[in-house]
Amino acid sequence: MTTLVEALQRKFKDLAADELSPECKLKPASRAGGTVPVCTRVIAMDHQEISCIGDPKEMGSIFEDVRELDVSTNHIRFWSDVFVLLESSPQLQFLNLSYNPLHESSLFCESDRLPDLSTQSALSHNNNCCADLGCDLNLRTNSSNSAINLLVELSLSEYERQNEQCKLVPVCLSHQLNTLMLNSTHVPWKRVLILLNYLPNLTTLHTALNDYRYCCQEATTQPDRQDVANCASSFPNLTHLYFSENRIDDWATVCCLGRHFPGLKHLVLLKNPLPRIQRPPGDGSDPSPQIFANLIDLNLTETQISTWECIDALTWWMPFLSSLRLGKNIPLVEVGGIRFTWTLVVFLQGCDAQTVRYDVIARMPSLTSYNITPISDDERERAERDFVRRFGQLDAIQRPYRYWELESLHGHLPPLASVNLSPKRNVRLRVVLDNQEKWHTCCLRRSIAKIRREVCALFEMPAEDVKRTRLVYYDMDLIAAQGPEEMRNLSRLLYTYHPADGDTIEITLRS
Repeated sequence: MTTLVEALQRKFKDLAADELSPECKLKPASRAGGTVPVCTRVIAMDHQEISCIGDPKEMGSIFEDVRELDVSTNHIRFWSDVFVLLESSPQLQFLNLSYNPLHESSLFCESDRLPDLSTQSALSHNNNCCADLGCDLNLRTNSSNSAINLLVELSLSEYERQNEQCKLVPVCLSHQLNTLMLNSTHVPWKRVLILLNYLPNLTTLHTALNDYRYCCQEATTQPDRQDVANCASSFPNLTHLYFSENRIDDWATVCCLGRHFPGLKHLVLLKNPLPRIQRPPGDGSDPSPQIFANLIDLNLTETQISTWECIDALTWWMPFLSSLRLGKNIPLVEVGGIRFTWTLVVFLQGCDAQTVRYDVIARMPSLTSYNITPISDDERERAERDFVRRFGQLDAIQRPYRYWELESLHGHLPPLASVNLSPKRNVRLRVVLDNQEKWHTCCLRRSIAKIRREVCALFEMPAEDVKRTRLVYYDMDLIAAQGPEEMRNLSRLLYTYHPADGDTIEITLRS
């Protein structure tokens, strides 16, 4: 285990100034034996066995100009160390804390009363400070449901505890931080929301692999406008949320995220076991009090979306959605002999991805990109016209709501004629040996030698007799004009004879 300051010294002490890029250079020590400050805008310190930050006095010189910092996959446990890091990095815009056991400690000390920090006695007896305040710096996840009084939040860094000091948490932890990564930290979601109150300019949040299942206990699929407007924990500045590989299996939880982040533009729900998307209540004239009014990009890859009704519901919830990702493992099949009916369509592997793409495009008029591939005006018109053709063959009760909108735009379109221009691969031939007759399907791309073995096997001829046989071909359309033709060239392919179904091959034995 080591501190961040020590890890930095190990990483950069052997580098010469000319080995670094213009944005990463070393400064000489100001005094003999002093720490060599590192001036860089981007620092990666992942997998360095870091357990704490170190002396914060060294942080100011090292991180005075840092913009991006990656300390993922270390052993940082205390949020107080994170707060010291933010305080010592005034220009920090990107912070990656992923794969650190931050769930093992609470954000702040919890207490029913504020300590009297104006007296010397309050600053002494540091060892009893947390006990007097009722603080538990090693609060585990299973006790995270206890109420946290925001009026008495305290941050005790490791350095301050060693120096018998205790100070109140500032109203804002960082004015510059806009991206925070908390993947696989397992910090309770309630605690994350509390933290966001102190990061007013955060625009991007990564919380993947945290085993989240619920957002709020009061989550509902029928939110009203007052719930959205008066949401106690609302962060309108956050526009990008990465919520991949959690355990969300209810659309109500996704709606809860929308209430917390009304300015959300990009939402990633990759690999969440979400089976259904319910349509908003009512007649659809006032879709879901604009919970996702700003959302333009949604990723539902590797979820468990199972019906077309879910895709239609997205149009109601997200009227301005322009980019959708569903992945490639949700194809459609025919059910009960009726293709793409309103109630019978299911998602299964093995169907034409192009058909699925056309259906999604036709159902969602605001889309300009599907599965990261742009949608051109020509493709949209083809998809919509194909949609009208297919559903126009069904009864009116089976047609989705979107059909009527597209029919008014393109008119009623009859189905296209089905023409198969692919080359013929097989032919059905009559095979005759003496007084025996059998029918056999032959591949047109096979040689006469292979055809001879196949047709002889129909009559169970011994292998030694096969070599003594010859094949005679009868073209039933030309037999009267040119008679039979012996198939002498054993390497010649069958299709070169231009056989048709019903033609005859006669097997004869050479004397």
